[in-house]
Amino acid sequence: MSIEIEGFRREQGLLWPAYDRRCAEVTFRETGRLIHEIRERTEQGGVAVQAGGNCGQLVLELHKHFDRIYTFEPDPQNFTALTVNTAHLGGVYRFQAALGSNARQLRGMADGDRKYQGLNCGALYMAGSGGIPTLTIDDLALPRCDLIMLDVEGGEAMAILGAANTIERCKPLIVLEDKALGTKFYGEELGFARRLLAGQHDYEQVLHLDNDYFMGPR
Repeated sequence: MSIEIEGFRREQGLLWPAYDRRCAEVTFRETGRLIHEIRERTEQGGVAVQAGGNCGQLVLELHKHFDRIYTFEPDPQNFTALTVNTAHLGGVYRFQAALGSNARQLRGMADGDRKYQGLNCGALYMAGSGGIPTLTIDDLALPRCDLIMLDVEGGEAMAILGAANTIERCKPLIVLEDKALGTKFYGEELGFARRLLAGQHDYEQVLHLDNDYFMGPR
């Protein structure tokens, strides 16, 4: 039986914040090819770290390939939808937190975040200070990591800085979205996250798919 919650709606069987009209549409249209390319480049049954978790749509697809998934989503409404939509999956670990470079940081959602790109629950970004914790990928101390997938609206470089030990130890495939939001929101140079991977971890670009860049060890 479907769980219905005030302030949410359903589309194609998944729970979404009621205000969203853009993210659900894009997800069902564009997810397939991205997941296909990830499957082609990683082993069946591995471990994935994914952020932002949004409403769980990518987790549902990644779960068909990976045995364990660690997913991060700071926004309370998105996290509720993520939890409901993936509650039936084993091996999925959900964190209502942002990813960053310093676990002692605290950040919160700025008042105007949901105005960005209109009615799109996938276009939220972290700003200001508040009660949403910032964790690091290295905090997980994973013995194995096959994929790090980052779609965090410009915060990709900060997440990579907080994953330095994991990247060096596990050499995962890293997929990151880059729509120049790191420049817009955090004052970074265009492509900074990719250059960080190349310079500090000897990674190179192996595929460019729309706004997503696949990076792997040389």
